[in-house]
Amino acid sequence: MNITQCIAECGSECKQYMVRLLTYLPGIPLAKIPLDQQNLYKVGRIVAQMDKVLQEEFQHVTLKSLHREDFIWNLSNTHHLENYLAALGGSRSCLTIEQVIQQFKAQIFPNLSKFRKSKFNI
Repeated sequence: MNITQCIAECGSECKQYMVRLLTYLPGIPLAKIPLDQQNLYKVGRIVAQMDKVLQEEFQHVTLKSLHREDFIWNLSNTHHLENYLAALGGSRSCLTIEQVIQQFKAQIFPNLSKFRKSKFNI
């Protein structure tokens, strides 16, 4: 996947556009297959293989920026999501998410030190 520039002449002026070209893999999207036990198992295996390859082989100069202590996606910062509940406007989803955060704080957060950290957690 590349993002490139395209310059087009439009009469007396040139306009510059950003163009992104994508290719698509053949097959059926995951959202359109039945989520039975066999398919969920296959998806789990593929995700695990992909995770392993990314952990062992993926290199990028800015990768460490994703692994800072204050990063909102860091599991130990889940309780900070409460600060964003107002963005959901009191919807039914808001109540569900609030309950999940409360359960996380009560059951998971006290045990985080027992969790195995991946080598990417810095």
